[in-house]
Amino acid sequence: MSHFEQRDNSTCPVECTAAHAVQQDKTNSVPLLDGQSPIGDIKHKLFCDSQGGPLRKSNVIRRAWKPLRAAAGIPPVRFHDLRHTSATLLLAENVHPKVVQEWLGHSKISLTMDTYSHVLPSLQRDAARKLDGLLDAESA
Repeated sequence: MSHFEQRDNSTCPVECTAAHAVQQDKTNSVPLLDGQSPIGDIKHKLFCDSQGGPLRKSNVIRRAWKPLRAAAGIPPVRFHDLRHTSATLLLAENVHPKVVQEWLGHSKISLTMDTYSHVLPSLQRDAARKLDGLLDAESA
């Protein structure tokens, strides 16, 4: 598992195959050094400009996000909405809220839980079904 640095210098794990694929695309990533493996705890900028520096938000949105979004037929949404979507999807897939909190860089779990509480009712139902299944299995 590789990691990439986020704006707040926290890291977010990336599956090795995803990190390796991005590393092979020399147009938007820092190439691996000789002998460096995409496996392990590698800290580097996953995406960068052509000089190896950080991407500028305005350039990413204007030159990449808006054209790609339009070409894919996705309705106009803010780039930041992708962050909310990924957090919601992770929580809906029963990823532990602490992991989501760390990936988002929230300082407190309460911020994550308060922001994404709309996902929790389905998680509550799933937990109740699982408990019912466990109790039924034990009584059989």
